[in-house]
Amino acid sequence: MKNRINNTLNILMRNSSHILRKFARKGIIAVSILLFVLLIKALNIRPTNSLLDTIKSSIYYEFSIVEDSKRIFNKGKDLLDDSGQILEVFNLGESNEYEYPSPIQGTLYKKFDKDSNKGIDIKSYGDHEAKAILEGIVKEVVLTQNKGYFVTVQSEEFEHTYGYLSKSYVAIGDIIESQELIGYLGTNKDGEKYLRLEITQNGEYKNPTNYIDIK
Repeated sequence: MKNRINNTLNILMRNSSHILRKFARKGIIAVSILLFVLLIKALNIRPTNSLLDTIKSSIYYEFSIVEDSKRIFNKGKDLLDDSGQILEVFNLGESNEYEYPSPIQGTLYKKFDKDSNKGIDIKSYGDHEAKAILEGIVKEVVLTQNKGYFVTVQSEEFEHTYGYLSKSYVAIGDIIESQELIGYLGTNKDGEKYLRLEITQNGEYKNPTNYIDIK
């Protein structure tokens, strides 16, 4: 039980900034709805008054600033768990929730396939240094004959490997933070730069695009 509590606290500490950003986005929704109602009342012109009269006649509710604020605030708390869909409507959030930042700025060049391709290749469009998507300890730094360096980082959640590097900035045993530089991308025979990213969890390869936002 003690270990479980410690693991939970560690996860909360690592993701505190993500939780705060998510809570802030949710707060924006409630505040926006409140301001919209208050704006309608403050305008006090025929169209808005007609709108308020229509609402009042249909639901038999007498608007007041204090009561509206309380009602909207309480309703907003009830909707927090479904705020992902609301954020999409208001274009305030992402259509998908990704846990970790992309290791480079680029486009998906080669997709994951559990049978034939155990990772993804990302084509860089100007970002030539790979960054760690998650904090951890460097487990391996391997220089291959044709595809450059492959750096594997062991994190609590999974292992993440970065390949096709011409230079490695880290060594085995280094403790790295999220978004810390891992190495410099090599240049392929087509003259372009690519990053290989592989993720394994309990010995099983996972699709990296389920964890990072890359198109």
